[in-house]
Amino acid sequence: MRFRQLVAVFLCACCPPAANHPTQSTEGTGSGSAADNRRVSPPSTEVTLDTLEEGERTNGFTTTAVYLDAGDKPIGARFVHGKTGFTVDYARIESAPQGFIWVNSYPTSDKGEPHTQEHLLLGKGDRGRKMGSFQSMALAESSAFTDQWRTCYHFHTVASHDVFWPVFEDQLDTLLNPDYSDEEIRREVRNFGVDKTDAGTLRLEEKGTVYNEMVRTYESPGAMLWRTGLRMVYGRQHPLAFESGGYPDAIRTMTRITSRTWASSSRCRVRCRWRACSNTRTRCSTRKPGAKVA
Repeated sequence: MRFRQLVAVFLCACCPPAANHPTQSTEGTGSGSAADNRRVSPPSTEVTLDTLEEGERTNGFTTTAVYLDAGDKPIGARFVHGKTGFTVDYARIESAPQGFIWVNSYPTSDKGEPHTQEHLLLGKGDRGRKMGSFQSMALAESSAFTDQWRTCYHFHTVASHDVFWPVFEDQLDTLLNPDYSDEEIRREVRNFGVDKTDAGTLRLEEKGTVYNEMVRTYESPGAMLWRTGLRMVYGRQHPLAFESGGYPDAIRTMTRITSRTWASSSRCRVRCRWRACSNTRTRCSTRKPGAKVA
């Protein structure tokens, strides 16, 4: 699935507040840096929003923001992983368990490499099929879409938070450890099949999930107008002017090597973000540290 407009998203995960546990403060020394003087929670401590402080570190994550409601009560926080830059937004709102993950995936051509990966990662290979079966048993549903410079994956379950977290773990593991084959790349992107005409003769037909989707997209005059406008504004070789979903003529030149090379190089520069919240009767928003929610 692919949309041209930028989609504002919010990820939700049902999880009741845990019981309060004491935290341990690490005192800095005269020779230590400011980062070393931050409050650190011991590994065995369950961090709660009520005790969480900006700058606190736990399990490799640093708290960079604490979100407050209209009564100055904490309802969420932002965490950034020190080694990878993985960003997690957590907030408590009244909602069913839901999740949203997105990655920066700038296109490098009109072949639709980001769109291709969206299709392959969660739907192909033994790992993708296993995830599909697991989500069915967990009463979960998921989908994805490719934006101009981001690829987004969202999911939810009608079960409890005890079911949601294994679903989240399984989806994240599938994204990071795909095992789709070269043949699945070929069939998903573009290939030839044999079709029968009305006269009963056989003919070759171009097909492929990604190819067919983008052919239908460019049957609309507005799609070509949008593409032309972006190229006029940014230039033909700018990432924001490339067709992240794939232009039909360029998709024909996509090979398994092209797809795997783009995926491999993107792993080094992709930054993932994830947002979560639980079901309390408060509203939440991802804003600056200490910002109130009206």
